Amino acid sequence: MGRARSGGIPGIGPVTAKKVIAGRPFPSVPDRPEEIVLAWYHRLGSSVEERMQKDSAAAATRWIPVMDDASLPEGGMKAVYPLGLNVVVARVGGAVHAVSGACPHLGCPLFTGRVVGSVLMCPCHDWRFDVRTGEFLDAPELRLAIYPVRTQNGSLLIGLD
Repeated sequence: MGRARSGGIPGIGPVTAKKVIAGRPFPSVPDRPEEIVLAWYHRLGSSVEERMQKDSAAAATRWIPVMDDASLPEGGMKAVYPLGLNVVVARVGGAVHAVSGACPHLGCPLFTGRVVGSVLMCPCHDWRFDVRTGEFLDAPELRLAIYPVRTQNGSLLIGLD
């Protein structure tokens, strides 16, 4: 049914690769992930380039209108929910920034916190984030998700992948 790959997973042992990809039998199992992807595209019966272009177009950013640009004052923030996603938008230094609306610590709603300069403070435990980068100021390896923002016809739009 498959062959064992050398090395395997520590504590588990060798990984057996099955000779079935996308529900279809496959004569040989490629060794590298990119070979698996290319083999899968070929097995679906479409050219690699054609399929990759379709996948790339599907992954393009969708711009979702969330509010009027004029309703967000300098230093202000507001919770918005593009396609149900919890996002906080804030205007700092004339630019609008969008970050995840939940604190990674305990999920507290960040829109109930406050913005001081470019720092967004969580209302629950005073965790501080740079609203421009999403970076947690006390441990830069932690960060909020950030989303691209643009203005079009007086509306703020959030970019979602």
